[in-house]
Amino acid sequence: MHARRRGGRVALAFAAWALAGCVLGGAERVAEGERLLAQGDAAGAARVFDAALQDPKLSPLDRTRAQVGEARAFLARGDLVGAKARFRRVADAVSDKWYGLGEVALREGDRAEAARSYGLALERGHGGDAPGKFVLAAAGDAVTPDELRDVAGRVRTRSAPLADALLVAADAWRDLGAGGDAAALLARLDAGAGPVLGLPSVLVLRARLLDATGQPDEAAAAWQAFAGLAPPPAPALRAYADEARARAALER
Repeated sequence: MHARRRGGRVALAFAAWALAGCVLGGAERVAEGERLLAQGDAAGAARVFDAALQDPKLSPLDRTRAQVGEARAFLARGDLVGAKARFRRVADAVSDKWYGLGEVALREGDRAEAARSYGLALERGHGGDAPGKFVLAAAGDAVTPDELRDVAGRVRTRSAPLADALLVAADAWRDLGAGGDAAALLARLDAGAGPVLGLPSVLVLRARLLDATGQPDEAAAAWQAFAGLAPPPAPALRAYADEARARAALER
């Protein structure tokens, strides 16, 4: 008899615990979804975030966390259409919305839209790698040194090292066009533009300088690195690079 009573009390306690989990589970589900996403279980996270969003008692803050988390889960699964739709549901004041839309646009190969979205994320105080992503999107396809200068001005308050590196590259580009000493310009670029040397536009600049300093093997490797970029650079930069490479071949 006593054993049955104890068993009954245990069963009731378990049922009460399970019911409480269902009733109070909104915020906890959000935290669980974030944990699953951090562990790489994007599909499981998406399901948990969706369940949390069905809770009418979910606080505004937790609802935003769930919306962003669900969108990130779709992005992690490679569902760009689903991720874009879900990021767009997030309030405009939330920087994660614009950072996420920048990620989607960058994966789609739309650097112009990525630059716009990352820029809006920066305006809303987004930190982390957002300045670098903005620079990649906004300056990656530049075909003039003035474009690098403009991006440097926009990113300076968020990352002075990136801004300084862009200005070094812009100056080297300008001076090369004015007939400056290519060897000195290459040394200046390598010494001061490290954070942006991987930008498509700066890869082209460095390849031009290597050609101009009589280093054909190194120049060929730089041109090959540019040609192998994915997603590929914009058509305007590819045309600019083809013309620069052809001109360098004629001058050798």
